[in-house]
Amino acid sequence: MNEELLKSIMLELPNIPDVVCREWLLVSAEVNGWPPSGLFWEGILLKRKLDFWKSTRWSVEQINLEKISWVFDTQDVVEKMLCGFYGDDSSPFGNLRERERIFNLVKYLCKQRAIPNRISLLKVKNSYEIVDGHHRIVALKIFKHIIDKANVLKDSGGDTELITFKDKWGLDEITNCSIICTVWVADYRPS
Repeated sequence: MNEELLKSIMLELPNIPDVVCREWLLVSAEVNGWPPSGLFWEGILLKRKLDFWKSTRWSVEQINLEKISWVFDTQDVVEKMLCGFYGDDSSPFGNLRERERIFNLVKYLCKQRAIPNRISLLKVKNSYEIVDGHHRIVALKIFKHIIDKANVLKDSGGDTELITFKDKWGLDEITNCSIICTVWVADYRPS
């Protein structure tokens, strides 16, 4: 990992926690350069300028990701990613690499009952936008669906089908699932 580049990013954006900079910006900066410019960075920075991000304040919060409202762009991307995972090849996320990435996250969730690394969100009025963590959000949604289906199978008494289903996903136990996560939340506070 390029520590000099990370220092450069953090000098530009000192209010963003170092772990968020590492997970959200560093890999992109290693590939696409820093300071950011061009369409690629426009997407990474959620169509916002660096001055916007300089005016954000970050906190760690516990959030039920099923109960919050998402901005349209986040809903749209998550929906396209779900469609791609479930086989829609016309989705920009319908390729094997994307499916495998999400599948591996779902398997991780089934075993660990936790997501790797905190998701980063931006609070936008009464809604949220995903800064970093789209794949983890999609995996959480799929995981929730898997647990719900396993509970239906358990309640219906279909033991053979339930055992096959549990083996497929590596489920040791089936418990009810709520999507409460500890996340990073950015709040825009202009000076």
